[in-house]
Amino acid sequence: MTSKVYWTTAPRSMMKKFGQIMRDLGADREEPGPSEAGEGPETGLPDQEITTWVDTTEFGSQKFDALAAHASQGQNIFFLRRSKERFTQLMSVETSVRVLDTTGAPPPENDLFAGLR
Repeated sequence: MTSKVYWTTAPRSMMKKFGQIMRDLGADREEPGPSEAGEGPETGLPDQEITTWVDTTEFGSQKFDALAAHASQGQNIFFLRRSKERFTQLMSVETSVRVLDTTGAPPPENDLFAGLR
């Protein structure tokens, strides 16, 4: 029986932050997109709906290498054009929404195995 199921997502605050960082670092797009400018649907979920925030700092180098090795990702991920250290700073938290839970582990969580041990 499956005890927990998560959907990966991003909090809106993080998406806005990433948009600003990309502009600050000289991303190709100089103007904010519709959601960043408040003109269209926002990207991600409201922060308060995120149930799980996992610190992945210690795996930053491996995350970088895995994405860089994937043929379709290298040119598509702006943050792969930064150093591993900067990538790790920017991508150090993974966020999810827990959509199934039979463990009773209270959100917010910082461990996907909470309630299973």
